[in-house]
Amino acid sequence: METYGGCLKKNQEVNFDYITVAFGNMLGCVLAGFIIIPSVIHFGLEQTTGAGLVFSVLPKVFMELGPARLIGFAFFLALLGAGISTSVSIMEITVTAAVDAFKVTRRKAVLIVALITGIGAIPCVWSDGFLNALDWVVNNIGYNFAAAFTAIFVAWKYGANKARVELMNPGSDIQVGKWFIPVYKYVCCAVCVFFCAQAIVALFTGNAF
Repeated sequence: METYGGCLKKNQEVNFDYITVAFGNMLGCVLAGFIIIPSVIHFGLEQTTGAGLVFSVLPKVFMELGPARLIGFAFFLALLGAGISTSVSIMEITVTAAVDAFKVTRRKAVLIVALITGIGAIPCVWSDGFLNALDWVVNNIGYNFAAAFTAIFVAWKYGANKARVELMNPGSDIQVGKWFIPVYKYVCCAVCVFFCAQAIVALFTGNAF
């Protein structure tokens, strides 16, 4: 969102975008859960398979739908597109930071980041255990701490009201009121910190992966 958000116009309807992105993401997660979890139970698969569960469950589901090859090809092609678009947006942040920090050309930064990413992906291909461990660390430590840091910085350093007035409301038909200030500062930040603490406890109590 940081990558694509930087390409938006100043008068972009961002508040509506917040709602649609959050709703669409949540809807996708819920629907995926409704498909994968019952399928795992139905086919008697191991529920702790991890990140590779989609590749072991969905092919079995597609086999029950008729034109399995066509449906499976379309789904995994879409999954590939989602993976590539996500990779581009994630790499863009690193590339931009490298260009600004080390004053290298964008082409050189892209090549270096891509090389490091490719080398780092090799253990994930060879070891499911390493992939599952890395997946847990990124999802529970990386994302939570990044979200907590961003929320706290924007709410307390930049200013929740300043973000509402200068970044969210201009150009938006859906106006965010002053209720946003205490909710963002005391509820959202607290929830982010809670998830960080929960991940740390899980990591040191052996419940991580």
